[in-house]
Amino acid sequence: MFSLQQFFKAGLILVSLFALWSCDRGPVYDSLQGQIFATTYYIRFQQPEQRLPLAPLQAEIDARLAELDQIFSSYKADSELNQFNRLPALQANTSASAPLNSAAMTADSGLAHRSKDFIALFRLSQQIFTASAGAFDPSIGPLVNLWGFGPELSIEHFQRQPSQQQIDAALQQLNFAKLILAGDEIIKPAAVSLDFSAVAKGYAVDQVLALLADKGVQHMMVEIGGELATRGLNAEAKPWRIGVEAPAELRQQTLSVLRLEDAQLATSGDYRNYFEHQGGRYSHTLDPRTGKPIRHRLASVTVLADSVAAADAWATALMVLGDEAGVALAQKLNLDALFVVRKQQQFELLQTGNMAQYLQSDMQAMR
Repeated sequence: MFSLQQFFKAGLILVSLFALWSCDRGPVYDSLQGQIFATTYYIRFQQPEQRLPLAPLQAEIDARLAELDQIFSSYKADSELNQFNRLPALQANTSASAPLNSAAMTADSGLAHRSKDFIALFRLSQQIFTASAGAFDPSIGPLVNLWGFGPELSIEHFQRQPSQQQIDAALQQLNFAKLILAGDEIIKPAAVSLDFSAVAKGYAVDQVLALLADKGVQHMMVEIGGELATRGLNAEAKPWRIGVEAPAELRQQTLSVLRLEDAQLATSGDYRNYFEHQGGRYSHTLDPRTGKPIRHRLASVTVLADSVAAADAWATALMVLGDEAGVALAQKLNLDALFVVRKQQQFELLQTGNMAQYLQSDMQAMR
């Protein structure tokens, strides 16, 4: 069994890939694996008719992932993300409806050209920010740092809980709704510190999938830190089988198995990255509406969407909302989602949208 484990977005439920091997006379399936985004990646694919040499292919994949890391990393001081975060707020009285005089604006005045990848992820984030009523908020960076889950990590963060005054001050810096997208430029009318860690890995999976498809690969599975996508069939000419594991207290039991062909999947959970303080347990998943770690019955949520980036963002949003509000929104939007809910000493599985068609086993409460 090959375990797919999320390290970058801690708290993500472990996703297990059941290793599949090709028959002696069947199509040739190869595997690639490596490290990126402080986690690992794993790729399994059927070689196209024009066989792809593995070493050059992996070098190309690594180069693309390194490019994305340089764009979206919150840990690299010179990343495009951190360069954007350091830009001062635009002093002019600018609104989405007001005409923009781009010629009079420069990078040091709050307006700068962004890369194609940055704009694509920003646009997607805007959509899910709006659809989730702010449950998914990429401007959550100040809260991430305050609670000790960001690059400004220190042991003191885990020895004390932030004061309400500190939390309120951080909440005042969550200004994602004030950012204005104008072509390939993003205007900062207010100070904003973005953090794309809840969506960047999913976007990277989409990019690797596209890279392989452009080379003629039709059957593949791409996974980065637990976020994954599948195309076609596995080496047994069957749908890819992805196991969703239970929270740690169930000692890595598999709750259910998903059978996927052309699918994009991401999972978010509350128990892989957390700290304990004075008998309380604080998840890394922060609610941008309250400024505090989530404290509800929802242990994890797995989402299937049109892209892994979208699934990644929606998994975070639904995790923030919890089992009641999260399920209600997923039902309203017809999202394909699987919720793992704590219920006394058991776990209950709830599904929305068309998730049932991907489940190999029956939905049931797990002891």
